[in-house]
Amino acid sequence: MTAIYRGFKGRVAGSASFQEASVPRVFAHLSFVERVPLVLVAVSAVLVGVGASWKGFDFAWASALMPAAVIALMATIAWVYTVKRPDPRLAEGARATIGLLLVTNVMMPLSYLAMAMGGPLWDDRFLAWDRAIGFDWFAYAAFVNQHPVLIEVLRFAYQSMLPQAAIAALLLPALGQGERLKIFIAGFAIAAMITIFVSAFTPALSMWPLVPDAAARFPNLDPAAGFVHVPHVLGLRDGTFTTLMIVGGEGILTFPSFHTAFGVLLIHAFWATRWYVRWPFLALNLLMIAATPIDGGHYLVDVIAGGAIAGLAILLATAASRRGVAATVRVPAALPETAPAR
Repeated sequence: MTAIYRGFKGRVAGSASFQEASVPRVFAHLSFVERVPLVLVAVSAVLVGVGASWKGFDFAWASALMPAAVIALMATIAWVYTVKRPDPRLAEGARATIGLLLVTNVMMPLSYLAMAMGGPLWDDRFLAWDRAIGFDWFAYAAFVNQHPVLIEVLRFAYQSMLPQAAIAALLLPALGQGERLKIFIAGFAIAAMITIFVSAFTPALSMWPLVPDAAARFPNLDPAAGFVHVPHVLGLRDGTFTTLMIVGGEGILTFPSFHTAFGVLLIHAFWATRWYVRWPFLALNLLMIAATPIDGGHYLVDVIAGGAIAGLAILLATAASRRGVAATVRVPAALPETAPAR
């Protein structure tokens, strides 16, 4: 028995805290907060299946092959660094990447079904609400249009959402912020679910499709996501778009702004890190939020609602984190020497 233990210990000697560390299997001992996104993904998958059948949608299965392959790769990496060569930080990063991919790829078709529910567009109402709180979208766009450097900075920040998510999955565990990462993934899933639910009852096109002579009025602006969603939204609403997909889907939701929600979640995720990590991510995500009216065509009320949803998601994910941590298998610091059996 002693020989077996020593051999096992030698294989994982690279971990200085091994004797106190947990050695959970890949998914069997997930903490409560890690289960939250998986449960929401499962609920979303059921809703997609039921909704697609009800609305007569097809599913482009080929669009799921690449995400499925990446998830399988991440699951393999998580297994290796959980079971074969225990490294909690690498395992956490792999599991977080799986969570991000599952939430993104399962909730994408769910957002399409939400838009297909129809109902009157809320653009006029959102624009009126913006004016009621003193925000002039046209003045803001005109200001940005006059500053070419600001245009490029905002576009870069707006398009940084997914790269930032990948960086968070790798960097937070390396910085010892694994629990913050779990809260971020759970908050991401919660915020996405709430955003999709709300948007089903408040559909909108966004500002850019409604701006007359946009190219002439704002010649320097080329919004990153100002128009790409429009054919999908209109097709979903008139019944001509009937194929759900993962790769090839667009961000089609206007209210609330999910870019804003994601930015607030990232700010919270990196807030507990050292200043030289915290402040650059704070600046980048504030710029991403500032870019949403321009590159995403969002109304200010979209931004406000997205921030509120992120705050709620953080509160719920933090509460889930406090429910407990993963079950652990502890290895004793020493085993008593026993005389060989005679």
